[in-house]
Amino acid sequence: MAHIIQALELIAQYYSTPRFSAHSTSCSLSKSRKLIKHSGLPFKKADNIDKVVNTLERELGLLRDAMPVEIREAQKIEAKAHRDHENKVEAHIAQVEQDRAEMRSKQVPHRITLDELLPPSNSSYHAAGRCLDGTRSAILERLKTWAMSAPNQTTQVFWLFGVAGCGKSAVAAEICHKLDDNTKMLCGSFFCKRDDVQRRAPSRLLDALAHYLSNANPCFKEKLVETLGKSIVTTESNIRERFSLMLLKPLASVQQEPLTTSSDHYVFVVDALDEFDDVGEVSKLLVDIVEKAPWLKLIVTSRDIPEIRSSLRRKKITTEHNLFTDDARDDLKQFILQKIKDDDLTILSPHVDKLVNKADGLFIWLHTIVELIKNAELDQEALLRDVLSGSIAGDVDAKLSETYASVLRHASGKSTDTKEIFQCIVGLLLATADTAPLPISGLYEFLPSSHRTRLSMA
Repeated sequence: MAHIIQALELIAQYYSTPRFSAHSTSCSLSKSRKLIKHSGLPFKKADNIDKVVNTLERELGLLRDAMPVEIREAQKIEAKAHRDHENKVEAHIAQVEQDRAEMRSKQVPHRITLDELLPPSNSSYHAAGRCLDGTRSAILERLKTWAMSAPNQTTQVFWLFGVAGCGKSAVAAEICHKLDDNTKMLCGSFFCKRDDVQRRAPSRLLDALAHYLSNANPCFKEKLVETLGKSIVTTESNIRERFSLMLLKPLASVQQEPLTTSSDHYVFVVDALDEFDDVGEVSKLLVDIVEKAPWLKLIVTSRDIPEIRSSLRRKKITTEHNLFTDDARDDLKQFILQKIKDDDLTILSPHVDKLVNKADGLFIWLHTIVELIKNAELDQEALLRDVLSGSIAGDVDAKLSETYASVLRHASGKSTDTKEIFQCIVGLLLATADTAPLPISGLYEFLPSSHRTRLSMA
């Protein structure tokens, strides 16, 4: 009986709420009647909300009167204990929030010093990512000539853009090496990476710029130290505030001398600008920097997206080049021939020209194919035939999707168990990966025990 009373109390409470009444005062109760049709209560089809509430309250009163006194007293004690517990929980939560607010108000923000302005690990260029010797000669020569010429108001930024996978990062790493090794004009580089929170954060780019510019220009370093000593630049400062205090203000204080030779300036390289958080704001900041620093040139690589295009073109100080429009067939052929030689991939020799044509200027596609064939623990010939039989047209995403589909088809073969495991793993990747997938050990732990047993026996 106690359970019946609790159920009726909830129904009565629901029907008597203003929110329900405002919406359903004149509504038929046919849907609600289905939920309580076995209650035995005297509802009629035309009954309105007020009548239902009155009926419920009357029935509740009768049930309470029929209930033994001991049960009613026990219910009151239980209800009071429940209310007391809720009050204690709410009071505890309120106290915790108050304590946290007091702690935040007492904390002194940490002031940034020059020694802490360091670039994220692995954010500068790596020799392993450079172009193959002898490739990309034309664009590299153009970049080097541009970098060595004295800056002026129309040549301070070189924007190298193109579709994903056409080799922008390799060109950026190669020009970094040439400027660093031969001319000593490179003051620093920042290679953004979408799946690395430190290497996609605008604040870390500002830290890197302040660090490298301080090393390159003693006058800037002096002004930056002076600014950091007088102004409060903290880890909690917003991006515009940090930019103004750490870069714009010191740059504006540097004595500007006429630039007449290549030794009067430096070059900073930013790769994959499109992978930063808030890419439009970062693009604007870079343009503002070079306007204040005539002794600095920027080489920037990215995909051609509206936020970057509008920001880099707004001050008319940018030289542009679309890397994807370059004829890269000779470079692609040289790349694959070198891979055949280095990795003993003679299986690819009869198909070099067809692979180059199918790559359609996308180095990442050709590199992916070579690595897949090289590491394949299955029928290489069958996989290669499947890859080559696919359509040539399509962007880099479509090409790579087609390639990986071929790999999965051949890897699973005719085994139902293997296909189930593949589907489970791919599902886990889609469900858990934001910018980077789970490690193999993590994926393994998510698999059902039956799949883990099969994998351990394979």
